Amino acid sequence: ILHKNKNKDQLNYIKNMIPTVLFFQGIIVAFVIYALEVFVLKRIRMVNLRLPKFTDFHLPGNAVNASFLLYVLVIFMDLINLNMHNDLIMMNLQLIFNFMFMIQGIAVSIFYLKKWLRSGSFKMIFMSTLILSIFGFMVISFVGMLDSIIDFRKVRSYKST
Repeated sequence: ILHKNKNKDQLNYIKNMIPTVLFFQGIIVAFVIYALEVFVLKRIRMVNLRLPKFTDFHLPGNAVNASFLLYVLVIFMDLINLNMHNDLIMMNLQLIFNFMFMIQGIAVSIFYLKKWLRSGSFKMIFMSTLILSIFGFMVISFVGMLDSIIDFRKVRSYKST
């Protein structure tokens, strides 16, 4: 009986992650479509676009505000006893925002790693590796979130904001 319940719990956990999986699938499909579009436009010599570098990746400036607002709304729904599977919504929000901030944190890390390699600052590389090995990807997600707020790399265009 215990074995059947464990399998059932694992199946429920996987089913509950379907929104996150669909989000990840959407990100991958969007990147593939963009890459194909750049390839086709270059091929027909209509426009000479370039694929963006991974180190140029950035979330919109309001990503932290949006995530905070969504968390507050889910907590508010829980407080007024609106039973909409708030724990599942919170889990999927957490997975999605962790992934997005982790991707931005990796982009920031690669940017500074290249910068430090060019300048020969191996002390900074050693310290960063040490911090990453101690705290793991939590630090990378936090760096991504801070970069979303502060824009360390100056990659955002401020024309629309």
